[in-house]
Amino acid sequence: MIVFVDANVPCPADPNDRHVLAAAVGGKVDVLVTREREGALDFQRCLDQVDAGTTVLHVDDCLLMLADRHPALVRARYRDQIRYHRARLGLGEETAADLTLERLEKNGAERFAFRLRTDERFRVWGGSAGRESRLQVGVG
Repeated sequence: MIVFVDANVPCPADPNDRHVLAAAVGGKVDVLVTREREGALDFQRCLDQVDAGTTVLHVDDCLLMLADRHPALVRARYRDQIRYHRARLGLGEETAADLTLERLEKNGAERFAFRLRTDERFRVWGGSAGRESRLQVGVG
């Protein structure tokens, strides 16, 4: 594969990421999301040097922003992901919900996973203990 990189794009701390910045600049993207927290700061510094007008967000920050701005949508997608894991892997609802949250944590969205676990707006399990054998529906 041959990648041509604009010479005006500053080189990030990891030169293997330069193509990401070149794509962001060339594509005139508004937001670049990364799961590397230090990479996000480095990317932002590089993009600011060329006045790209791009905001770099860590995946956790991006998902938390979406949760704050669109809680009903995030809750619906969370429920969809639980259903997907149930159907695909033959899991029970509680196990599928736990797997969904574990995968978010593994991919850098620890605070977002915590929010889904603890914020009433995203509760998908009934009962006072927060867990029950069937999903709630319709609350948003």
